[in-house]
Amino acid sequence: RLAQRVGLEAPHNARIAALVREPLRGQDTTCPLRPDTRVPLASVGAVARALLQVQRWPAAVFGSTRSVNLPALTVTLSDWMAAAGTAVQHRPWPQPLGRVQLQPDTRLQAVVDGWPQGLDSALARRQGLLPEASAVAIVQDFIDDLVAWPPSPEPSRPATAGPATVAAT
Repeated sequence: RLAQRVGLEAPHNARIAALVREPLRGQDTTCPLRPDTRVPLASVGAVARALLQVQRWPAAVFGSTRSVNLPALTVTLSDWMAAAGTAVQHRPWPQPLGRVQLQPDTRLQAVVDGWPQGLDSALARRQGLLPEASAVAIVQDFIDDLVAWPPSPEPSRPATAGPATVAAT
């Protein structure tokens, strides 16, 4: 069973991924959190690869428990949002990146501030599971999925790419 973040409705919980996902799709979005907020992240691909590896571990690896924290990379939201622009700099992209508008939500910020600032799993590291190298690597994993199933560009936008922009309100 996979652990999930609790305390937020699904739409709020998905907002961290949306800070990159929506701009890559050419859509504008909002960031309800401070750009210096630190969050642990892992790509879907990294989680899938880790789960495949973990399921092959012998029971003795776990000791008295059958659980393990998977590794995650801790980044600021500012670095996370910038990763979208960096990831598409040297590849063709079907539309310009959407913008991220800062719109602080103090209730949501308080919840996220209560989350762990990072994850470290000695057990995972001993078994060779490491976090991804960078936020750009996580975005590249997402892009690889997008390339396999490309989104339709908005007809009203020219087909040029540029870095994601963050605007304060």
